[in-house]
Amino acid sequence: MNDISLDKSPGVVDLIIWYFACEKQAEGCRRVCSSKPNCGICPVKDLCLYAILVKRP
Repeated sequence: MNDISLDKSPGVVDLIIWYFACEKQAEGCRRVCSSKPNCGICPVKDLCLYAILVKRP
């Protein structure tokens, strides 16, 4: 994540949200950050306020 400049690549945030939040497995997403979060397998959990606040494994 440190190598990505969000001011030059704003679509990266949208892609991350879609990839981790959508719940349709047929679309190739991960269902990591859905109604039942799986923070333990999320590669951006150290940047996520929710994961930091609830400290999910």
